[in-house]
Amino acid sequence: MAYKFLIAADLQAHIIDQFLTERSAEPQTAILETLEAQNIEIIKAKLKGRFDVVAIFNTTGADRHYLIIKILVKLVLYDFIRRNASRKVPTDYVNEWEWAMKLLEQIKAGKEVPDGLPIPLDANGDSTVSLMYGNNKNTDYYI
Repeated sequence: MAYKFLIAADLQAHIIDQFLTERSAEPQTAILETLEAQNIEIIKAKLKGRFDVVAIFNTTGADRHYLIIKILVKLVLYDFIRRNASRKVPTDYVNEWEWAMKLLEQIKAGKEVPDGLPIPLDANGDSTVSLMYGNNKNTDYYI
């Protein structure tokens, strides 16, 4: 079973098969594909401008970036477990979802820079990422 970016082994590395087949003998592929597509768009929104998101999600097999796989799996599994209104989401899934979202925010802000993620290039092969400047001006003189 293959999804848009993930493969079944990616999900199975983080959750037992029993949860993936909770109401039927077959994995709930359509639901997982929808959740994957939605969470890919979240990741794209966070990384857009800083990294080439099209190139990131067009890779397959061993060429995929393992940090992106891990973040995507955490987001997809949290949404998948959360679907069942009668079941409370275990704390570890909530903590992993929070970790993934926090890491995406840090990557977006430039505080974390994962190795191997492609940066956007123009027609000449030059980076299109512009430098961002800022300061920590404190006009109130409070520490």
